[in-house]
Amino acid sequence: MTVLDAPKRVVNSRRFKKLLPWVSALVLVAGLVAVMGMYFSNTATVEPKNPTGPVIPAEVPQKNIPFPPAAWRVTREFVFTAVARKHLAESYALTHPDLRVLKFNWKNTNYAHPRDAQLNIIMIPTKASKLRPGYAQIGLTKVGKGSHARWLVSYFQPLGGPPVPTH
Repeated sequence: MTVLDAPKRVVNSRRFKKLLPWVSALVLVAGLVAVMGMYFSNTATVEPKNPTGPVIPAEVPQKNIPFPPAAWRVTREFVFTAVARKHLAESYALTHPDLRVLKFNWKNTNYAHPRDAQLNIIMIPTKASKLRPGYAQIGLTKVGKGSHARWLVSYFQPLGGPPVPTH
């Protein structure tokens, strides 16, 4: 008996002849399931190549303007009063009515438009204060018209993020 006789012996065995039809049927069913899965797996409707209806025009982005110096002044005053929790009466006068919940109880990706502005700020405290630096987002709205127009803080939100380097 040689090594080459082993495969011949397995193929001619009674057990192999009994299992061969079952193994063949299993392989056939698996192949059919695979083909049907590939053919029927996409149940999405086909988009028409020539859609009907009017053409929808693209939105024209609103024109950005330079950040107004008066808005910078209000931002600085708000951060040094309300955020620092000093001179709260002054900071209350700087806020938009939408932000005024209770008097004296407060909780260069900048953009500006003619009547509103928003900017992200980094607040770095002095070494003597022993406070941690932080990020915040502040929004301003221009109220009034003409010479009576002024900027008011309408949104303030401290933001999380990686620590701000101080040195």
